[in-house]
Amino acid sequence: MTLAKLSALAGAVAMTLLSSQAVVAQNYYDGKTVTVISGYDAGGGADTIARIFTKYWEKHLPGVSSMIVKNQTGAGGASALNFIYEGAKADGLTIIYQPWNPVGYLTKAPGARADYTEMPLIGGGTVAKIAYASTKTIKSPSDFL
Repeated sequence: MTLAKLSALAGAVAMTLLSSQAVVAQNYYDGKTVTVISGYDAGGGADTIARIFTKYWEKHLPGVSSMIVKNQTGAGGASALNFIYEGAKADGLTIIYQPWNPVGYLTKAPGARADYTEMPLIGGGTVAKIAYASTKTIKSPSDFL
């Protein structure tokens, strides 16, 4: 078999596998609601990003009928992460959207019980952090206003 024919065959097999996985995902999520857990207060920066992301993702997850965001605050996000790790059904219908805490995990910080090695990562991103400095001398709290 020539290299060209072998490449064509490999491509056909890959396309068949990929299309069958899309059908499985379509069938699994068909008519179901995915819950996105936000470990922070409603209206805050992380929660707002989760809600914007969820509206975009809802349109691209095959078959899903809707996605909702639920806030589960406490312990700087650890309560929500622990819930996902210990309490949520492992059915793909409950996910968490929040910053991760690798240092807390590695140092076994109090309250950080989730084991990242046992939780599949399905995506990630970065958020730009900006710090501002002033050359103005601050003499009283009213100078901040």
